[in-house]
Amino acid sequence: MKLKSIIGAAVATAAITATLTGCSAGGPPKSAEEGLKSYFQALVDGHADDAVKIVPLNDDGDAEPLATDAVLGKATDRITDFTVGTPVPDSSDPGKATTTVSYTLGGERGTKEFTSYKTKDGVKFEDESWGSISGGGTSVTSLKVNGVKVKGDTLHAFPGTYTVSDVNVASKYVKAKVDKTVEVSKGSLGGGVHIGLSAAAESEINRQLKAHLDTCLSASPDTRALSCPNWHIASSANPTAEETTYTGIKYALTQEPTYTLGLNSDGKTLDIMGDGPGTLVVSYTKHEIGQTIFDYGQKVVTDEQEEISASLAIAVKSAKLTKDGVKITYYEDKRLGGDDDEYVGETDADTWA
Repeated sequence: MKLKSIIGAAVATAAITATLTGCSAGGPPKSAEEGLKSYFQALVDGHADDAVKIVPLNDDGDAEPLATDAVLGKATDRITDFTVGTPVPDSSDPGKATTTVSYTLGGERGTKEFTSYKTKDGVKFEDESWGSISGGGTSVTSLKVNGVKVKGDTLHAFPGTYTVSDVNVASKYVKAKVDKTVEVSKGSLGGGVHIGLSAAAESEINRQLKAHLDTCLSASPDTRALSCPNWHIASSANPTAEETTYTGIKYALTQEPTYTLGLNSDGKTLDIMGDGPGTLVVSYTKHEIGQTIFDYGQKVVTDEQEEISASLAIAVKSAKLTKDGVKITYYEDKRLGGDDDEYVGETDADTWA
């Protein structure tokens, strides 16, 4: 008799569990209404492990770091109540249906649609995302959400309010701006960790750009093409003419070019955009041989000191963060085809380095 009582208690417990989850013996729900009632009750109770088994958060099968009881259970302002509507069959796709659920989140009423398909064992739901928290991607080595250590880029989450803390970045060249509190609701995106370039990165980028420009400006005219393969001065500032020679050519940068710097979402590639061109002053002596004076059989020779100004910018092909720092690649030849007026990149500057 005692053995029968124990067996009876076990059967009763299993029955209660099946009733609470709305699924038979842990299998798929028998109907869309049954599945969504279990799903939303799990969200109310903070049981993410159960909810994600019924309606996935993504379609690739990957585990979601925030879809756990440990994280959702500590989220505040979760869904408080809900009403599951009647599934509406899809006339063009037998077995497919759409069910609308109304719910209360943060004191406001909202609705969400879910798509289900009949299977031989019950129904299966399409994945349904509510919102996400930005984890900073590869630029962030770790962070904590609701006290749980996680890692990733787009961290899908169930509705609620989450805390973000203990953010660690991958290098000194990255800085992180953190939203300490993030509300996830229907369609919310982007809150969490926002990465950008640190002051150390901007300093290093500007140092390399200046060093590149200094190399160009300090090179002698006969080696400048090697030292600065993108060197080009607009025709108005390019001293060359038939029967005219120029000596003592000097270049002086009177105003440094400025740039807008940015870190792309991949956490590696950089944007370096010209913000304001620099000013380059070219001074030289023009030695010009004029027309022959027939009476004397000599040509008129004049030497004149001249100075011209041109705008200056740097043509950057690519830039990225590496484990050792910053790597900037310049165009080997920025001209396209044989047309001197066509250049890689865009700038109002006449002079490129």
